[in-house]
Amino acid sequence: MAALPSMSSGQPAFVASAWHAAAEGQPSPVASALSAHSKAQNVSTPTSVMTASAAVAAVAGVLRPRRSQRKAERGSGARGQRVVAMANAGAKAGSTVALLGDSVLDNFIWLQTPERHLRVQLEEMLQKQDSKTLPKQVVSLAVDQTSTFDFEERSQEKNSWAIFADARRKVSFADESDKEYGGIDGDGVLRQPKALEGISDVSWAILSVGGNDVYLNAPVQANLVTSLLPGQEGLRNEVAAAFGKRLRGNVEAIKRSAPNANLVLVIPYHPHRQFSLLVGAPIDADGNEVKGDLLGDVFRGLEFGTLSDLVTPLVRQILALARELKIPVIDLSKTFDVEVVEHYGTGRIGSKNSLNVPWSGAEPSDVSSDFIAQLIAHAVSREPEAVVYRGVSQRVAVGSGNAWSLNIRQDVNDFLYGKNYRFGPVIEKTAEERENKIASAATGAVDAVGSLDSGSWFVVGGVIALVGNVAVLLGWIKI
Repeated sequence: MAALPSMSSGQPAFVASAWHAAAEGQPSPVASALSAHSKAQNVSTPTSVMTASAAVAAVAGVLRPRRSQRKAERGSGARGQRVVAMANAGAKAGSTVALLGDSVLDNFIWLQTPERHLRVQLEEMLQKQDSKTLPKQVVSLAVDQTSTFDFEERSQEKNSWAIFADARRKVSFADESDKEYGGIDGDGVLRQPKALEGISDVSWAILSVGGNDVYLNAPVQANLVTSLLPGQEGLRNEVAAAFGKRLRGNVEAIKRSAPNANLVLVIPYHPHRQFSLLVGAPIDADGNEVKGDLLGDVFRGLEFGTLSDLVTPLVRQILALARELKIPVIDLSKTFDVEVVEHYGTGRIGSKNSLNVPWSGAEPSDVSSDFIAQLIAHAVSREPEAVVYRGVSQRVAVGSGNAWSLNIRQDVNDFLYGKNYRFGPVIEKTAEERENKIASAATGAVDAVGSLDSGSWFVVGGVIALVGNVAVLLGWIKI
């Protein structure tokens, strides 16, 4: 997401994530704008917005800790330090991989099987390798909703992680250390780099940040939405340059904390085609798929056609920094299949996990979490160099059934690669192709609802007016 994820929890986007915002009891700026517009016009809130919010409300009701628990969380530094101590107790020279950042790596809450989260998958994968030089232990300091703004220091008051911490304690992890976050300092503030400094012999640090810069930061969202207007495209480069500066600061903090560790940067995945970072997934309060959501389908089609243009400048900053440092990059936007529901969330629309969390099209699934583990294991088994790793997945026959297989590809991260790079599953080569993609997405959104009568065309016209109003409202947000 998150996630350009989360970029959701690690997931990337030009609008707020209803999932993350509502989980913390805060409406996203876009959702608030939609609600305000609806009230002003004396009409109902769009169905897709209501269904996404209702689903999150149900999740938050199950997971939200009491106020006393949230206060206790501020003083949970001792538990965080205990996680680091347990990591050191099992560490051997050069044997540890540290996961840092957001929900791309801290993905347990979104999986169908939360106890089989990325840290577990990756550690098991590495321990099966017959190599004395490979790291065998994995420690996760990553926390959902982390951004480049608060990677080095994050407080409960400004960006709470209490809901995720409470959820961790509800999961039957095989390793008790997985029940706590390891980056919480003695004063209750989350400091991932400082926690990293306390871990012995870290050989590799994996960093995923960026998605929540757009998910959770209103000024960034406003600038990116405004950049869709004619003559405002330059705002994207301004947003990207500021992101690149923050990312460099995050990387420098890691290098100070673990000067001997090799580094891998992660490009977040593209959300599923049926998931909108504006109006959410086409599901109701029970997590079941909703059919005939005209308004939501139009938004999803338009968003799918423009997301790559908005996010690409930020991702090029990741590539440029990795090229400068001669370190590898893992590109999840070219690994997850945006057409495959199984690559996201609980793996099936309508399915909830043991934490009562429904499917999200902007978070990893059990299947794609395994893809992430394979890509990381591949990267740490090689000498660091300026390359980009991505996966091509397919189903293969296994006995009487089938399973997912991942073929890992490698591209040289040189200047031309960065210049021609496009975020997402397809690398488009010309501006004309990009324009055709946007037009096709908009047409597909209309086609999806079949033949439109005069009343339906009135609704579509209202949608266009609504998008304009949202952009204006977001433009009022001051940095």
